Amino acid sequence: MTDQSLASAHLRTLGVAYASSDPVAAEDALRRSLQLEPGVACTHAGLARVLCRLNRYSEAEAHLDRALALDPHHDEATALHAELLVAEGKVPDAIRRYVVAAANGASARVITGFADLLARLGLRDDAASRYRDALGRDESCEAHANLALLAADDGRLEEALGGFDRALELDPTAAEVMVNRANVLVELGRLDEAEDAFVSLTVDPDVAGAAWWGIAALSDLRGDVAAASAARERAVVAAPELARRCASLVIEA
Repeated sequence: MTDQSLASAHLRTLGVAYASSDPVAAEDALRRSLQLEPGVACTHAGLARVLCRLNRYSEAEAHLDRALALDPHHDEATALHAELLVAEGKVPDAIRRYVVAAANGASARVITGFADLLARLGLRDDAASRYRDALGRDESCEAHANLALLAADDGRLEEALGGFDRALELDPTAAEVMVNRANVLVELGRLDEAEDAFVSLTVDPDVAGAAWWGIAALSDLRGDVAAASAARERAVVAAPELARRCASLVIEA
């Protein structure tokens, strides 16, 4: 590898590292990487991801086109292009992108993205089939968890619990999966186990609101009105937006 290639790779690594925390710095690093090595698909795809974070979608799409011209099967570029098409309201085009990718041996990550889209569209059977397809290629926490969510929604609670358990074996830190697993435990009547799970999650700021809502639901089931009210107050503090959504659902019901 030449010195120029090494420098380009280093800048690309910096760009990926800063993509979430400092997209402006990430953009600079990735553009400098492309100046040194313009024909690298993953650099174009990484820059497209950063540009999306900066809401510069047309520029992002140009780099995705370049990435896919260099590597038609590039995972990140394929997935991000489909996401952009959905954001632009071009859902049929996104589906076509996914179908072509799947036919050409797309990775489990891309197939999982396809399944996620189908699930959002309400095509549950098709989504489940695609999740299973993804799992047949490579197991992932996300695919197991999302397939389990479909099973839970259909009332297949034991199957859902098994799916969440497998997802957590693959990623024991997946807090949202833990919340969904606890919700299934509630549905199964295993309230003490559910309570232990919810309580352990109240210290995680990413899911504390959902955990407190779960504790409130448990307290309601047990007829403890005071505890339920206190838990809901904690939920509102931890996650105001979640509280508003839950209140909206109650009003609509």
